[in-house]
Amino acid sequence: MTIPKRRLGSTGVDVAIMGLGGEGVLRTFGHDMVIMRKVSFGTRSDSGLKTHSIIPTLVQTARRQGVHPREFLQTLHTADTKAAQAALYNNSS
Repeated sequence: MTIPKRRLGSTGVDVAIMGLGGEGVLRTFGHDMVIMRKVSFGTRSDSGLKTHSIIPTLVQTARRQGVHPREFLQTLHTADTKAAQAALYNNSS
């Protein structure tokens, strides 16, 4: 069975016309993020929702830069502003 697709705005990207639950998260961030969401029973506040959406993005940034996510997050939390920005923007700032 082929899932029908349509063009997403002016992006030129074709996307499925039906939702696939956590499939997008699964393909982007891997099983860990889907499992984290299930184990944590989702979010219970606006603050939690924001945090839950930011952390996977930072983990993906670390992976794309070839850095271990834990080291990357530790740098962001413990380094001075200039060093954290350099890590976040892959030393391009």
